Amino acid sequence: MTDISRRSFLGGAAAAATSGVLVTGSGGALAAGSAPVNGPEYGPASHIAKLNANENPYGPSPAAMQAAFEAVRQGGAYYVRDTVQRLKAMIAERNGVSPDQVALANGSSAVLTFIATAAGQRGNILTPDLFWDSTVRRGTRQSGEIVRLPKTASLAIDLDAMERAIDDDIALVHVTNPNNPTSLLLDGEALRGFVRRAAKKTTVLVDEAYNELTDKPEYYSMVDLVREGHDLIVARTFSKIYGMAGMRVGYTIASAENTALIESYGMGDYTLNQAGMAAAVASYSDQGFLEMS
Repeated sequence: MTDISRRSFLGGAAAAATSGVLVTGSGGALAAGSAPVNGPEYGPASHIAKLNANENPYGPSPAAMQAAFEAVRQGGAYYVRDTVQRLKAMIAERNGVSPDQVALANGSSAVLTFIATAAGQRGNILTPDLFWDSTVRRGTRQSGEIVRLPKTASLAIDLDAMERAIDDDIALVHVTNPNNPTSLLLDGEALRGFVRRAAKKTTVLVDEAYNELTDKPEYYSMVDLVREGHDLIVARTFSKIYGMAGMRVGYTIASAENTALIESYGMGDYTLNQAGMAAAVASYSDQGFLEMS
């Protein structure tokens, strides 16, 4: 049997692409840019810009891809265990919290839906009128309502109006920063002041899916307020800056109590996968950070 390594396969594929053909799994060849007759397509066709989900077209780092390959080769037959705890510990250490303050999920969509579901059972969810609302709408299908506030003239989130709108019926305030789909960014200090005041009345969720794409991620992140002990949940994802949307890894940083509540809606490690966890660990390491910069 011919020994085909991942490196030699990628090298061969690159050579085929530069010669104007693509090799298919059945040994046939196709003109460059055309879709394979047999086999799946894993992304948009050549020269197509897919804009609806903000995927990172550069994809995972080389270290992440190698780690995912090894995880599938060695552990693809087994449920993920140790890597989950390792990634939680890494996230906790970098953000100055304890591992029991980190919840992992199959993409941040999952934890955001868990949070909305829990909040909907207690009351309503206060949001801007324009944001990525899929998880909130799903979480309030059974109970609770979404209270949407109008944008400012510049399409920005109106924090003053949001603070005035918090009453006893509001179980969660949901803010996305930078916002999606407007891409507008709330000032870090302005948002910190809002969170400190709002969290005295109800739970605040700040979705930071795009935080690492800003010029000053630490300034715009609210994780320091979790460390201060405020009733705050910060959501993050490996989908955007790490190019891992298809590998489904997301997480939250919150108090141990809020983390336990979030995790109570999932099925623990059984919904996570070896390739995604291994790639996330590699991406989150110092070497992975260097490769992404």
